[in-house]
Amino acid sequence: PMRAPSCVSAPQALPRPAGGLSVLTYNVLLPNSVDGWWTYKMYAPYKVQVDAVREGTWERRSALLRQQIQEAEADVVCIQEVSPGTFASDFSFMRDLGYAGCELFKKGRFRPATFWRPSVELLGPAVHRDRCLLTTFALQEDPARVVTVINCHLQAGPEGARRLRQMHDALDTAFKAGKKRPQTSASPDMAPVVVCGDLNGEDGSAAVRLLEDGAVGPDFLEDSYSVTSKVKKSPFPPMVDASRAVADRDPPATLVVPELISVLTADGEVGRETTLGPQARVALEACFAHFSGGGERMSKDQVAQWLTAINGEVGRGSEFRAAVAKMGGMPQPSLEGAPAAAAAAAPAGAGASGEGREEAAEEPRAPLVLPEDGSLTLENFLDIYELELRAGKYWGVAHDLHVMGHVPEGLKTAGEFRGRFDRIYVSAGARVTTVRDCVSEIACPNAAQPSDHLPVGASIEIRTGTAASPPGTGAGGVSTQ
Repeated sequence: PMRAPSCVSAPQALPRPAGGLSVLTYNVLLPNSVDGWWTYKMYAPYKVQVDAVREGTWERRSALLRQQIQEAEADVVCIQEVSPGTFASDFSFMRDLGYAGCELFKKGRFRPATFWRPSVELLGPAVHRDRCLLTTFALQEDPARVVTVINCHLQAGPEGARRLRQMHDALDTAFKAGKKRPQTSASPDMAPVVVCGDLNGEDGSAAVRLLEDGAVGPDFLEDSYSVTSKVKKSPFPPMVDASRAVADRDPPATLVVPELISVLTADGEVGRETTLGPQARVALEACFAHFSGGGERMSKDQVAQWLTAINGEVGRGSEFRAAVAKMGGMPQPSLEGAPAAAAAAAPAGAGASGEGREEAAEEPRAPLVLPEDGSLTLENFLDIYELELRAGKYWGVAHDLHVMGHVPEGLKTAGEFRGRFDRIYVSAGARVTTVRDCVSEIACPNAAQPSDHLPVGASIEIRTGTAASPPGTGAGGVSTQ
């Protein structure tokens, strides 16, 4: 029987197997250099000793990203959450690291991108599906060994049905491509395929079940809802989760963030019906009393002082836009339910800090100003932060409470949410030989980790021909005996 994959830990490099390649997947966290300003809010100085403003700069974060990627020595690097406007300059260091080729997803604000070294050759144009980027490579040392790499950043939030469709569509596209390839045309279900990226879900998500079980039916529930009206089948046999293929250990978490939801919300509710929890409400009432000078309303100048404290200046951030609305300067946002994009921003898997960044980042089309005669009541103030929670910006609310000097004790003592959203899967046409872990004992991002996600790597042997896995092995060639 074939041996189970070995394991190395960062900063060790991934070995390149004979007849194979190494792959690294990494959600690098938007904002990058220019698009957005709020990265420092995602650090947790109330839990981890860190200079959030300094560490949150792109200069600091890009240096750490470069170091992480350089140490891994992967042939193919799949990253998520890059900004298209500054992509070329933000990741110019990749060419310095020997990555001669790259493909950027063609639309969206949070885009995946795939880089590769001259050890592999891109075959044909990349294929762009819904939040999935497909590239097919031949090994330079053995062009008969061909593999398709699917770089995914599946939809976040309570969107299990869409994540399932995204994954099914990407697999179906890879299968159809394999039918046209001489090496796998006779048995396209055995084509070597690597699926990697941020799946925005764990073992209970439909997309993961499709990869691991090969099918998902109408009776499957994700977040208490059915995700498909008919059976969706993968065109490939069940795939191997690279990290779980390592013997005698539990795969480490790839998303390590402060556990905020239980402290900030009532009864741990997430989504459109989220309301402030008692600890958050008491803390915010104290914040309002401070900025209002104990009065029943905050004047325009007092609102400006509050906004400067939390956002560094007046005129940016969703708190500013909501304040303008509450003060009569524009139509008010609804508390009957956050917009779908905002409600979908929290990761699937209650307890996470929440994404909420795409909705948070939308800037108004015309300049807004605080109305001269406007003011905010306590109810207005609490409503603004309830909207922040409904948009999935738990990290933003926690940051604001910290800088306003009223952090609920629960935030200081709460643990971390640890999820495994970032994964690498291999089809039966490939075999995992080594897995590379990167772990953090404290909430991310921090002074050592530039993203809330941790990178995952694997060395993968590419099979030739279309024969099924040898007897005694499961998909991916991992021993079952």
